[in-house]
Amino acid sequence: MVRSRRNSLVQEIAVQPTTSELQESTLLDDTYLLENLKKLSIAINVTEKKDKQEVSSSSFDPASTVDKYEQYTTYLEQLDDNLREYDNILKQTHRITNQLEDSLTQFNGISDQTSDFIKDTHTLYESRKDLVKMSTALPSYLSYFDNLAPIVRRLNHANSANIVRKESFKTMLSNIDKSLFFLDENPDIQEAENYRIKFKQCLIRACDLISKYLINNLKQIQNEINEKNVMTNKNTRDALLYNKFATISEDFKQNIIVLLQRVTDSRYKRYRDELNSILNDTFDQYFQIRHKFLKQIVWLQVDDTIIRDKKFNIIQFIQDNKMYVQQLCNREYRLFMGFFPNYPICKEKVNVWFIKLCDPFYVTVGVKCGRESDIDVLCDSLMIFEPYYQFEEDSEEYARQFEEVQFDRIFSPIVARLQNRLIQTVKNYIHRTIISYKPSSESFMISNKKLKLQDDEGFVKTYIDNFRNNLTNDQNAGNQDIAVISSYYTPLIKGLALLFKFYEMVNPIIFDQLAHHTVHACIISLKNSYIYITRNEKSDASITRALDVKLFYLRNLLLLRDEIQEFNIKYTLNTKSIEFSGVESFMKNYKSGTKSLFSLAKDFVPKVVDNMVDARTELVQELRVCITDFTESASKDITSGCFETFTSEAVTTVNQNLTSNIETKIPRIYEQIRHSIDDTGISQHLIEAIQQNCSELYSQFYDKVVTLGEGSKLSRDDVLQLVPADMFNQSFEIVVKKTLEEK
Repeated sequence: MVRSRRNSLVQEIAVQPTTSELQESTLLDDTYLLENLKKLSIAINVTEKKDKQEVSSSSFDPASTVDKYEQYTTYLEQLDDNLREYDNILKQTHRITNQLEDSLTQFNGISDQTSDFIKDTHTLYESRKDLVKMSTALPSYLSYFDNLAPIVRRLNHANSANIVRKESFKTMLSNIDKSLFFLDENPDIQEAENYRIKFKQCLIRACDLISKYLINNLKQIQNEINEKNVMTNKNTRDALLYNKFATISEDFKQNIIVLLQRVTDSRYKRYRDELNSILNDTFDQYFQIRHKFLKQIVWLQVDDTIIRDKKFNIIQFIQDNKMYVQQLCNREYRLFMGFFPNYPICKEKVNVWFIKLCDPFYVTVGVKCGRESDIDVLCDSLMIFEPYYQFEEDSEEYARQFEEVQFDRIFSPIVARLQNRLIQTVKNYIHRTIISYKPSSESFMISNKKLKLQDDEGFVKTYIDNFRNNLTNDQNAGNQDIAVISSYYTPLIKGLALLFKFYEMVNPIIFDQLAHHTVHACIISLKNSYIYITRNEKSDASITRALDVKLFYLRNLLLLRDEIQEFNIKYTLNTKSIEFSGVESFMKNYKSGTKSLFSLAKDFVPKVVDNMVDARTELVQELRVCITDFTESASKDITSGCFETFTSEAVTTVNQNLTSNIETKIPRIYEQIRHSIDDTGISQHLIEAIQQNCSELYSQFYDKVVTLGEGSKLSRDDVLQLVPADMFNQSFEIVVKKTLEEK
């Protein structure tokens, strides 16, 4: 009987291997086993197909079945044996892996120990290397300390400063320097600071010996020259003071360089104060000895100049002595450079000493300045020194001009004295001739009167001549009779002449202060004179005279404005004061009864005044006030009697009266303006301002008449007889244009 067969176990293993088998196959990687399984699976599949065919043709044979599975059983037994062997191999492998891990751990420990050993060995090596280096350098190190004892002994037993001439002294000084540098570079050495202080004392002592040696040489040559009586005659004196003195210069220079090198070297910065003190003593001794020789000679030169100049002319005195000072300073500088090297500190010292050397010159100029009150003389004296102050101190031109002797510093005390005296003289002159000027009735009249000048006002004459020359060269100057400079306000002309005289002669800051002071004084003087003339005019004075006064005031303000444009006045401080001048005006007007009570009260209030405002701003403000005052006065003259009453008769005749006034007075007023103001543009501006002001007054009158007509206080016919404001303005403009074209 044929039985049905399921898939055999071998087939299942061959066709669908389990996960564990896959893992073991992968783990053991038994290629041989895998290949046999594949062959077995193929053989089983073929056998099954044959069995199926045999079952259909024959009956079941048990013996054949047993023979077929015997091979399979045997294979399974072999497979189990192989698995057991593989298990043993895995166990051995795990054991070996654990042993390897233990070995690696031991190896890492040995590696760490080896690294620590290497580090310790390297530290010991470096320490040994440093010790070897130190032991090798120790003899040379000790030499820096061993030098101290012999150096101290030698310096303590130095009875004479002439020791500095020996070569051994220079070697000793070099050893001191080396020891100091070594100790500065190695401050961690035990007791390094104590040794450094001792070597420092040796350095100071050695430099002091050099200084004493140089000073002794200077005093020795001084005594030799004094024994010769240097004042016998000029030739002998010069030979002794310069040629004889220069005989020690070479040796002096070689030794002073030793001090200068240590003062200027940054390595000696810790000892610079002491070294500078020693060096300054040497400088001072040199300058004192030279000053003793030259002081009397300089005074003799000054006295001789005074004796020759019996008129006490400061300009000639300055010129003569300036040339002498230049020669003296140049000669002394050449001698000084023979004793001292070309170091900046040496140039600075000698130029400072030149100021002391020229003290007799300064004193005498100061005395002469105190007696001089002529502004021209003081300005001319300052001009002598102008070439020395043309360049900035930091510029290349300045460095080239004063590479050796700095004459700008030498002459600066004289320039300062002259400037101070000039400033004081200018202030006195301003107070005397401008602020304190007492005007007369003719002061505010345009005329060709001759300007009265004092002997010390030559700068005014120069200014007038230059002004006239400029007018002659100006093609647009206009009427020369009007532009004659002497027809202006006298104090104003003097003030402008003063500004043009000392412009660029003093420090710019000083000039700004003086310029503001002068311009302010001119404005105040003009204003006060204008008020004085206006108040003292007779009550029956004509309106023409009043307008002439105002135009003269305006004419002078315009001249001041035009002239100060030449100057770059920048800045000044404001000082405030309280003005009580209104009190005097209040009393006069109160007695006369010419003003209302409100106007009197307004004038009585004290005013805060800026005494020193910016000159340009102050002038512009004053020009505006003057122009407004003139246009209002001229407008009132044209409209006088026209706008006072609002009766029917007055209203009907106002246009006729105004037209008549405009046609007759506008040409006359414009002629007055042209007589005072030679600038056509300004003249036209003034007449147009008068037109505008009159039009505004008429417009106000017209509006008021219309209001009265609306209130039935005036008849409609009376109101209609008035010309509208725009038509009035047009007719006024026609008259103005006609006047301007005719004139």
